[in-house]
Amino acid sequence: GSGAYLGSSGSNSLTKEGGQHQTISNIFTKKEKDNIDRHHFKAMAMNNLPFNLLRSNDFKNFVVAISQHGPGFFPPSSETTRRRILDDARKEFEAYIEETKSTWAQYGCTIMSGIWKDTIRSRSYINLL
Repeated sequence: GSGAYLGSSGSNSLTKEGGQHQTISNIFTKKEKDNIDRHHFKAMAMNNLPFNLLRSNDFKNFVVAISQHGPGFFPPSSETTRRRILDDARKEFEAYIEETKSTWAQYGCTIMSGIWKDTIRSRSYINLL
């Protein structure tokens, strides 16, 4: 997803003092990079995460945010994520929706929908655009 409704916490590049861009080869040795890659792959494989995740700007922003924090960062617990963080994201999304709705009087709004049924699994799907 685009994450348009979620606030941006800064730049998407790693910088060092003086504002110069750092490359991975300047930060890590090949052995360190390979070790990070192995941990990354294992986390994805063991949690059944799709490789498409790696194309997501939201995922890339997440990785950059962690790298900018530096050593000692630990992700929030599942409890914190499903309660406080999810609630905060819901509030941000609702504010984004209200902002979007406020433009409808000026620009209009079109809602398109389609319904189809998966004959193999007998599931119905509704698409809204």
